[in-house]
Amino acid sequence: SYNLLPKDETSAPEAAYSPLTIIASAEKHKSQFIVSGSVIDMSMVYPEQYFNQSLPGKALASVKAGFGKLFGKEQVDHRLRNMSFRMTLYDGASGAIVFDKVYTEKGTWDAEYREAVGFGSPRFWHTGYGKAVDSLMNSAVVDLGKKLQCQPFMINAEYLPDDGSVYIPAGVDQGIKVGDSLALYFRKNLRGATHNKATSEKDVMPFSLEDIGVSLSIVQAYPSYSIAKPSAELHSGLRYVAVSW
Repeated sequence: SYNLLPKDETSAPEAAYSPLTIIASAEKHKSQFIVSGSVIDMSMVYPEQYFNQSLPGKALASVKAGFGKLFGKEQVDHRLRNMSFRMTLYDGASGAIVFDKVYTEKGTWDAEYREAVGFGSPRFWHTGYGKAVDSLMNSAVVDLGKKLQCQPFMINAEYLPDDGSVYIPAGVDQGIKVGDSLALYFRKNLRGATHNKATSEKDVMPFSLEDIGVSLSIVQAYPSYSIAKPSAELHSGLRYVAVSW
């Protein structure tokens, strides 16, 4: 799901979110991870030169830049535009940062001077700048996929006492299928950890997972959720976490 997370107005647009904000969003959307992205810079590299040139001057500059590349003599292309964005992966249970990286690239804004292009339009992706942005975003997606594959699957599970089953807010879309087996843990807050007492947006109560010797067997799998049967009797009102290491 996609939504705008609340942030302190005094924070920079690319600043990290507070742990409590991440935890609240993860609980709301029943997600193990939260991915945030923010654009840092989309400015022209040479704004004065670009905007002060006449239309014939822009055309001549683009031709010179093209011939320079063709003959191995790089010319300064005043149409260059920056793209810089930050992508951050958060753990939804603790609000901690798992992966954080700023991606930066430059591309040639070779659309017509007065052409209304817009961001993300078909015309945008065919510009030199759009192709550079697309390549940069693909790099970020690959990095994100590699990082997620290194993390254990871990998500809150809800015991349903009416029929003794367990509801898991993850399903076929997350790779879960009927017959899969997951370990079930009891989530316990570490109240004795005096160094981190959840007294502010930056301080969140740490927790541990207690092995209760119960396994879950997936009996029904739907696109966004699954139903499992526990190997032992559970108790209502406790916080359980399903895990696949």
